[in-house]
Amino acid sequence: MMRNRRRGATLFVLAMIGVVLLVDSDTRRLLVAAVRRPCANVSLPSFPYNSCCTPMAPEGSYSFSPYKIELVEDPYTVEAEDKNRTICFKIHVSQTIPNCRKYHYCCHEAALDGLEVDVNPLCYFNRTRPSAFIRVFRSRKYVSAALKRVPGSIAGSGAVVRVTKLGIKEKDVNQTIICITPGKNKYGLGCTSLTELCTGDPMPMLDANNVDVMTPSSCLVALSYKHGFCCTSGKARFRALQPARPPAPPSPPNYPNIPFLVLPPGISCSVCLQMRLSSNSYVFLSYDCELFIAAVNYRMQNLLWDPVSSSSLTCMDDYMQVCGNFKDLVDDIFLYFGVTAALGQIIEDMRYMGSLGSCTQGSSIYLEAILNDQYDGTCQNWYNPENQAFDCLAVNVNFPRCQCSNSANPTPFMVKAIFSRLSTSRSPNTYLYCFDILTLKSAGGSCFSSPNAQLLSQVSFYAKEAMRSKLTSIGVLAPAAPFSSMVYYTPSWDAGQATVKVMNLNWNTSQASGSKVCLELDKTINPTSFCEYEDGTPNCWLALHDKSNCPTKPASTGQTYCCPRFQATLV
Repeated sequence: MMRNRRRGATLFVLAMIGVVLLVDSDTRRLLVAAVRRPCANVSLPSFPYNSCCTPMAPEGSYSFSPYKIELVEDPYTVEAEDKNRTICFKIHVSQTIPNCRKYHYCCHEAALDGLEVDVNPLCYFNRTRPSAFIRVFRSRKYVSAALKRVPGSIAGSGAVVRVTKLGIKEKDVNQTIICITPGKNKYGLGCTSLTELCTGDPMPMLDANNVDVMTPSSCLVALSYKHGFCCTSGKARFRALQPARPPAPPSPPNYPNIPFLVLPPGISCSVCLQMRLSSNSYVFLSYDCELFIAAVNYRMQNLLWDPVSSSSLTCMDDYMQVCGNFKDLVDDIFLYFGVTAALGQIIEDMRYMGSLGSCTQGSSIYLEAILNDQYDGTCQNWYNPENQAFDCLAVNVNFPRCQCSNSANPTPFMVKAIFSRLSTSRSPNTYLYCFDILTLKSAGGSCFSSPNAQLLSQVSFYAKEAMRSKLTSIGVLAPAAPFSSMVYYTPSWDAGQATVKVMNLNWNTSQASGSKVCLELDKTINPTSFCEYEDGTPNCWLALHDKSNCPTKPASTGQTYCCPRFQATLV
């Protein structure tokens, strides 16, 4: 019996040796390394969300990883607009890292299969489609890319851009350039700049109001290997770190007059965050509600026991609410003061990334936290946290140049506050920039109920007449219609009025809601160069005219001429 067992063991060992000898040298090395250094792939709450990743070495130090990665410009992209929207990573492979090849499999297996970039979760919108390519001299090899949520992260639900199936052989990895265009969803939403998209090394930077804002200065990236036994993570910097500002002299804290109790850890407070919009010209849209959830989870991650869920969301034209379980703050003064700061940051996120980025005078946004629990001595600091409010700026432009009501006196029609470029065009020499027409369910003021205002007669744009040769046509697309159904109109210019328009639409609310009006512009310019503006903000102004179109004389007694104007931002 013992002899048979020994013979079986011997045969098994010989069989395994045969397998190793039959496979190629790369796979043989892989099998040996896998036995020598196994890795349990455990999910982590922060990037790279994978316990098998080896960190890249900072400058001047050593690492088991043979990789370094840097951000570069695509050397063959000509159009400035495409350069600004494309993020390129250049990979460097070192073969001289001390002891690396001796002790770690990652230094042997340099065949690259995937690239992953950590993304601000506020950049995640449904059906956002990034694209990616490998730069091969002047040509591009397009590869698969996707924007994915990462459940279980510190922020509740992180996000990454994953580029897969690279298939770059070991001999070709060094100096490879991989480029990503983050992309947008069908609403034109998505982050396109490095400071919006990336998350690494936040540092204070002065914004337009000369206020310090924590801004990322690097992208967190991970490279995955062909056989999947390990990966490499690191940072690609895109801004030199500036010297830190000298700290301000300490001042005594100004604590509010609230008794702070020392309570046992683990107390949960049921809180709802309510955002209200007071406006006759703007409404919350579905992606504003998506953004609201993401902003709450991101900005209040240190205050939440669990991420708020979309199941708790109430989303209406002028009201949004999410509810969740928040930490009791009475035993943590720093968390207490973090509530007010987080509420302010959420409003900033909604303004800069939502549909209200270009709202004008007459509109206001309010955000408050409401405690659902009874006042039983716990959750004291959630009783009355300071509410946050933002009044949209008063902007006055000399448009439209008609004798009609263009201020906060709405008709049933409105323009979405953001617009975008279509991915397709009927000509290789032009781009289509499209504005969405929406409808209001209710509003005050004389224009909303005016008989003349129940039809949308014309749409006019505030435009630079010097650029009129760059406008090929104005396209009109009915709600839910395919691109091939777009109708193109010859632009009608009002000489000396800086106004171009499309006339005789005569849409009712059913025909208008969800329709698009598009500027077909030559590729050599963009809307910033074409649209006229007076306040220093390069947005586009539109006016929606009732049946009176553009009257030259004021309305007589008992009449109302209506042409509300709207400001829209390119995203």
